[in-house]
Amino acid sequence: MAAQAGVPLKNEQGQIIGAVIAGYNVTRDNFVDRIKHMYGTDVTLFLGDERVASTLIKDGKRVVGTKLNGDIAETILKRGEKYSARADILGMDYFTSYMPLVGSDEKIIGVLFAGESTASVIDERNRLIMMVAMIALATIAVGAGFAMLIARHIVRPIHEVLEHVQEVSAGNLAVKPINVTSGDEIGELSGAINTMTESLRRLIRQVKDAGEHINASSEELTAGAERAAEAANQIAASITTVAEGSERDLELKAELKGTWDQTRTDLKKESDALQDLGEALL
Repeated sequence: MAAQAGVPLKNEQGQIIGAVIAGYNVTRDNFVDRIKHMYGTDVTLFLGDERVASTLIKDGKRVVGTKLNGDIAETILKRGEKYSARADILGMDYFTSYMPLVGSDEKIIGVLFAGESTASVIDERNRLIMMVAMIALATIAVGAGFAMLIARHIVRPIHEVLEHVQEVSAGNLAVKPINVTSGDEIGELSGAINTMTESLRRLIRQVKDAGEHINASSEELTAGAERAAEAANQIAASITTVAEGSERDLELKAELKGTWDQTRTDLKKESDALQDLGEALL
């Protein structure tokens, strides 16, 4: 059995004067071996229903010169149909496929067999499953690593915010501001907490300044009260002195009364001013 190809030879006038024909003997072992190397399957060529070349080996020899199964030969050689099925070949289970070989006259001259042992297919399947499993595990491991990095990137700023809030709640307004490194929601929250802490610092300073002002006002009020007491003592002494009564004494009493009323008015003004300051702080 040979595969041939030919081209016509023409003279200068374009007339066919001959032909060049090249052929290759496909029943040679290296032909079927090359097909097996290319596709990874066993190959057998049948001339009619007889094996003339094969990669199948039994007892150290190629399986040739044997006949094709009658039912398969009927399907392929007579009806020209393809045949695929699992079959027992040399005591081994094979996935097989047979197809007709057609000659130059369009007549079926033989059969091409290709098959692979079930064990080889199962081994290949298991190898693919193992490869897919390893790729899946590697993908999961890489995904878990990225997830941990992302989680750490998210959790670390949250911990910083929590520690800052705990320090502020404990009364430590001198805590270091949160380092804002992102523009996401956590970054916005960190910035808002920094602003809140600074506002608390300003409020505490204002309360402190107001307290100092109240202390100063209290001291002034105390001094005014002392002056008022002294004036009252003087008034009492004067009243005692003028108790014997004369018109001049009455005038002096009226003058002293006016001094007392003015002192009371001054004290009330200072008290009102202090109360207004307290309400402003609240």
